[in-house]
Amino acid sequence: MPRETQALIAFNAGLLSPRVQDRLDVEWRFRGCRELKNLVPLPHGPAKRRSGFRFIEEAQAATGNCRVIPFQFSTEQAYIIEATSQTFRFYKDRAIIESGGSPVSISTVFDSDKLAAIDWAQENDFMVFVHPDEEPQLLTRTSDTSWTISEITFEDGPYLAENVDTTHTMTPNATTGTGVTLTSSAAVFASTDVGRLIRLNHGGTIGYATIAAFTSSTQVSVDIVNDFGATTATSAWNLGAWSNTTGFPSCVAFHKGRLFFSGQASDPARIYGSRVDDFFDFTPGTEDDDPLEIIAAGSESNPIHWMRSKKQLAVGTSGEEFSIGSSDGLQITPSDSRIQPETAYGSKSGIRPTLVGRQVLFVQRQARSLMELIFSFSEDGFVARDLARRAEDTVAVGLAELAYQQQPWSTVWAVLDDGNLVSLTYLREEDAIGWAVQTVAPSAAGAATVESIAVIPGEDSSEGEDQLWASILRTVDGGVKRTIECLDPYFADDGAEEDQFFVDAGIKYDSTATTTITGLDHLEGETVVALADGRIETGLEVASGQIELSAEASVVNVGLPFTWRLKPVAFEAGAQLGVAQGQQQAADEIIIKTLRTGRFNILEGAGETFSIVAPELTVGENAANAPALFTGIHAFQSQAPFSRDSEIVLEGSDPTNAEILSMFVTHAVNTL
Repeated sequence: MPRETQALIAFNAGLLSPRVQDRLDVEWRFRGCRELKNLVPLPHGPAKRRSGFRFIEEAQAATGNCRVIPFQFSTEQAYIIEATSQTFRFYKDRAIIESGGSPVSISTVFDSDKLAAIDWAQENDFMVFVHPDEEPQLLTRTSDTSWTISEITFEDGPYLAENVDTTHTMTPNATTGTGVTLTSSAAVFASTDVGRLIRLNHGGTIGYATIAAFTSSTQVSVDIVNDFGATTATSAWNLGAWSNTTGFPSCVAFHKGRLFFSGQASDPARIYGSRVDDFFDFTPGTEDDDPLEIIAAGSESNPIHWMRSKKQLAVGTSGEEFSIGSSDGLQITPSDSRIQPETAYGSKSGIRPTLVGRQVLFVQRQARSLMELIFSFSEDGFVARDLARRAEDTVAVGLAELAYQQQPWSTVWAVLDDGNLVSLTYLREEDAIGWAVQTVAPSAAGAATVESIAVIPGEDSSEGEDQLWASILRTVDGGVKRTIECLDPYFADDGAEEDQFFVDAGIKYDSTATTTITGLDHLEGETVVALADGRIETGLEVASGQIELSAEASVVNVGLPFTWRLKPVAFEAGAQLGVAQGQQQAADEIIIKTLRTGRFNILEGAGETFSIVAPELTVGENAANAPALFTGIHAFQSQAPFSRDSEIVLEGSDPTNAEILSMFVTHAVNTL
């Protein structure tokens, strides 16, 4: 009976949909997996276990919605904002920021129901927030403990188009002051216009005011900001573009010295850009550095869902993607803006795209495709490719939020609509595009729900990787717990074994040897595991926020356990009749190469039935309590019977590292 050896030397094509698992005609099929859980496919090829999520703090509120938002002044000064109903709190260096023993917090206008629809853009020490139902807000940092947020006061604009009906006039009863009566010759005002700008032109003398009170559809009270030219009637007037009547912008971006807004409900395809280097000045003008307006409309007039600054301004609507630039490729001006339709996939509202190098990754409007907007020299324009095509079932429930972790492995993290977490290893130049499922450890009451994610640079250059933060919901001790957690740094090739952190909602104790570990109130009543000075302790019950170890330890990582699992694609090394697919076959010898990997199980069989061949595959002494990490070859003889779909699964649940480098499977194929 012929024997063939299949070499699985990389897993960086990640999870593959059943629709492509039998594509023997493409190279990436042989780097794919049928299951890949809590492992990250590395660009080099191996599959490495993700680190655990370290518990940082319980969120201020366990009810309503929560988002985590990155605030990055520089690579050395980066923060996470915990946004809950009408409240922001702040984190830095994997800890909540406190002042006087209490968390630093500020009040906001964004209640729980509005958090999902906010957008933001940052420039140095301030961040602009927008929501379609709220005035744009300005968040400012003056120190770690000093933050403020307030409504932005814009200078003279933006405005709707000037009135063209010469019979429709506006008449003020004064040229300066507050509480000035402004009378319209026709019904135009609404009670929702309070706070709206209005601009009058009296023979070239231009003044503007803010509507302070509503009297009737033809009369309002205004506070004049820039004096009117006269108290006579004028038909040259403009109403402000944003108000509770017309709505407010839902998208914001900084681009080449201007602040751009777009996406208001009453004019969803219009973009407003500020004066150059004066972000809140929208005084109309025609000079190159004056504010400008652009309508991003192609074959359809679709609402704008996002804007991102690249060499040109990239814009995504519900139906198309555009680039906006100038004829000379430099600054967009009031007289020189070029709108170029690029692709027509459309974007899902409320999901911010992420930038990866020169690419913009955005979620397509059905939320089941992650599109890669990239410039093609052969097409002389942008093209969009679906990065989820090979793993469509992985994201089928819908993508809800994205965050890009550049270091260490170029990983796009995504929250799904059902609260699960997935990852995409994305390194286009090496064709490393691999999805994996990242199942966050549940509580005893059921699955964890990942609500929101964000990435900021690590604490310092020595950490060597960016930080992934998450807001996570679990039911613990009969109630809902919302925790802010941060993915621990990946276990280093030269890391000490007692520093392995492979638990979720976990904490680290590093001090005098003890048997009592406290600080676990967020896991009250849960059964947790610990790595205590390198030994594994399981079945630990949290009571009064603490656990008792069986023996003293000075370095303890403790939290909820999670399992990793790898099932490669069906083996195919050929057979006498061509291919082995569908033929009766059985593995003979299995060789697995690992790098600093603890004990794990090997399961083999067919379909959904497996037997554990190596229930505790370990090396070293005292393996039951402190399995040594092993680099090298595991080789064993298979006991699986012949079947038409021979399968091998690697699985581990100990709180220890795992990195699978390659697999070599020799199997016999019965073609009779």
